[in-house]
Amino acid sequence: MASRMEMVCSQCGRPIVRGDDYWCSDLTEDRLFCSDRCMREFILEDDDLVEKVLDDWMETNAELYEMETDDPYDMYGVDEKDFI
Repeated sequence: MASRMEMVCSQCGRPIVRGDDYWCSDLTEDRLFCSDRCMREFILEDDDLVEKVLDDWMETNAELYEMETDDPYDMYGVDEKDFI
């Protein structure tokens, strides 16, 4: 592996030198990116990575609800006429 002085952005190829900030993620393995924009572009080019990002987001942020009916008879799969 090259030294930190010789690293380049995995998306645009811009050199990343000592003192520069860079982006990296477990998702993108050992790749380094000079900006969040480059990292986003890299992820968006790979459908599998997009799926992993969405799965991770949903696991953290999405909530599952069940639509309940206002009709108590319908709630149990019966009709009011069944009891008359």
